[in-house]
Amino acid sequence: MMVLLADAMTLAADGHYRAALERCLTVRRFSRHLGEDSKLELLARNPNLMALRTVRHVLGVMPPDADILTWFRGRLAVVHGLPLSYAEILQADFKSYLNHMRTNPDPLKYIRKQLVEEAEDEQAKENTRNLTDEQILLRARRPFPRFFDSIFRILDSEITFRQKCDQIQRLIDKLKEEDGTDPVVACVINWSGIDDMIEDPSRQYPFYVGCQAHVNGIKAAVEVYLVVAKTGRLPEKIPDGLPKDPFTGRDFVYEITDEGFALRCQGEEFLKRKYRLLEFKVRK
Repeated sequence: MMVLLADAMTLAADGHYRAALERCLTVRRFSRHLGEDSKLELLARNPNLMALRTVRHVLGVMPPDADILTWFRGRLAVVHGLPLSYAEILQADFKSYLNHMRTNPDPLKYIRKQLVEEAEDEQAKENTRNLTDEQILLRARRPFPRFFDSIFRILDSEITFRQKCDQIQRLIDKLKEEDGTDPVVACVINWSGIDDMIEDPSRQYPFYVGCQAHVNGIKAAVEVYLVVAKTGRLPEKIPDGLPKDPFTGRDFVYEITDEGFALRCQGEEFLKRKYRLLEFKVRK
């Protein structure tokens, strides 16, 4: 995939801008297919990000061309990169862990040992030893369908990024309080990757929102470039009706710079961070 992006840079240097942008879209398609397997999702992140950065480079070196920009706007709308949302990745990791429990004896042995040690009397210990693997797995799964349904509802809602992080944290606290006292569920929480959310629910989630911000920013930038192609100058303010900053649900902050323009996410905690600034050059 890196070879395709290097080819895109070469094509752009030679003036073949449409072909260069097509190479970037091809890498995004590869990233999407690679990321459909949760085990390979991490490998798909970097090519997807590099493709988006290369798009910004190509848009900055090409003369504003309404035909190419209109074509690219349509292609960008239907060619997607990483397919899985944060909730889907978490759910896929959870299913993978349950499958690991089913096929690897060590987790079940550990859980069974924990249950026996915590049993109140000899009869309870014997009952625990007689539990089948499927009975333990059923007990391990019990609270999580409700948990993931709630996660999806939060992430699909219209509330802000910070509100979503806060609600996710409260949901995790509730899971620990109501179900985490069961040693079987506690083991799943600690070993399945959900503990990463418990440590800091905003540690991984911002990556997925940031990726969407990058895509939305490029979509918004294409509309700005179209204004330049049609009028010969940058607009004084960002056009209406463009894709939003997903951290806040509001318009990107639009700034005219010496070399072109920049788009920023609006949240105060991101305004000071350079990686939340998308800079776009405009060829004179």
